[in-house]
Amino acid sequence: MELNQVLEKKEEISQYLSNLVGLHEKALSDVNSASQVTSIRKDIAICLNDLCRINDLLVSHDGLLRREIESLFRDKEDLLDLNEREQLLCKERKSWHIERAVDTAQVDYIIDKNAIISISSHYRTSLNKYIESVGAENTILSYTDDVDPRTEETQNTGSSADQMMYNYKLLQLSHKQARSEIMKLENLLRDFKKDDKFIEEELKKQSGRIRSKISSIDLHLSKIEESKIRLMKRIGFESPLTQEKSLSEKLFNLRLSDTDENHSEREIISRKNFVHMKDLIELKIDNLQDQLTKNKNESSALVAQRDLWLDCQGRVGDLENKLITKLQNSSNSNISPNEMTEMIKSTIQYLNCLLESPDGKLTTTLITNERDVLLKACEELNSENATTTHGNRGATPPKPIDMYETHKDSNASSSLKQPASPPFLVASKSPPKIGISESIIKASKNGSISKKVD
Repeated sequence: MELNQVLEKKEEISQYLSNLVGLHEKALSDVNSASQVTSIRKDIAICLNDLCRINDLLVSHDGLLRREIESLFRDKEDLLDLNEREQLLCKERKSWHIERAVDTAQVDYIIDKNAIISISSHYRTSLNKYIESVGAENTILSYTDDVDPRTEETQNTGSSADQMMYNYKLLQLSHKQARSEIMKLENLLRDFKKDDKFIEEELKKQSGRIRSKISSIDLHLSKIEESKIRLMKRIGFESPLTQEKSLSEKLFNLRLSDTDENHSEREIISRKNFVHMKDLIELKIDNLQDQLTKNKNESSALVAQRDLWLDCQGRVGDLENKLITKLQNSSNSNISPNEMTEMIKSTIQYLNCLLESPDGKLTTTLITNERDVLLKACEELNSENATTTHGNRGATPPKPIDMYETHKDSNASSSLKQPASPPFLVASKSPPKIGISESIIKASKNGSISKKVD
């Protein structure tokens, strides 16, 4: 049986016993409940005995309390281990964080003089010489739509053949140099583009590796979270994480998120849960250890209460049996009130001795109720004896009580009212306190009373 089941059973028995105490007092004072007194007394004894057995189970060397305390210590170790692993993984995850690049952000170059490429423009030297030779106004730079081609011919005829050939060679040289330098730049641009493509491919490759690593960390974090959820259920702790969303939904959102907002929220909740869970486990351990000590101290008290009640029950049962025997052996079922009073007083004195024991409020209440009923019976018997003596002053000894007459009178009155005479057997508290009911009297009248065993 699990500890919680034992504790629940103990609580149920304690509550039932508390109810029985109230029923016991009511049955002793209610004529209609007289037949239930014996059953209630036995139920009380059974409850006290069960409490002793349960308490012995709780305080046994390998008892459930000790196992539960050991289990809580293991849960605490698991919690500390899970928290440590989670903190390390969260720290490692932050080290793998990739900041998203912003296109408009300024690029920071790493200055390397060896990586600087000089671009030449030697063709401009030849080109400038050509412009100086022919004049800028005689080049296409000065051409407009309304220029007459014949004017250009007139200008060219003014130049010598040598000058024109010189100018032509300058243009050829400039063109050759320009094409050469353009080819160099195109090759350089092509290399740049090739390098850029390589960089993009490597970025994708490395980004995939990094995301794979982050996913692996997230997977370990999710397993830790699942372990913590199981631990929460074991110790009876409810987390805001499980109240707001299911674990699968939470983890699904975490995997889809490209930012660290959900992870930050998770870390905050996790830290709070860790503190609360640790406090709860320590509180439970302290409570169970206190309960273990308390149960040890209660063991002797429960046994003493049980023994006191069994002693009380046995003594009251003996009184009832003696009275029944007296009824059987007396001629015409007549018993002297004085004789009955002495028997009851002896039991009252014994109960008073039991009440001197400081072992529990519960048994004190039960024994006090039994004693008070017997005291009431003595008062009624003394009152009846005094009335009988006053009415028969010349007779010696006093007239005994007629049990048959009592039965007749009791049938003539309400079961809730006290009959006129005699009051002992059917008075409000008389039947249960000595265990004599109308059925027993009727059986006695018919000569078939059997000994009543409590």
